[in-house]
Amino acid sequence: MNALNKTLETAIDHPSKTDYRKLWVEAVETMAENTALKRRIEFLEREIATHAFGGWQLH
Repeated sequence: MNALNKTLETAIDHPSKTDYRKLWVEAVETMAENTALKRRIEFLEREIATHAFGGWQLH
């Protein structure tokens, strides 16, 4: 069993520090994009509600 574990450990490709850094940068960029999209969605929802209410008052 120990021989199998050693073989598996050597077979698994461990990410380097640069790979971790790239993943971290991508994660931060994704979080920023998600935040911007969330703000945009909230703005559009308010716009829809405002225009829907205004349309209701006209009729």
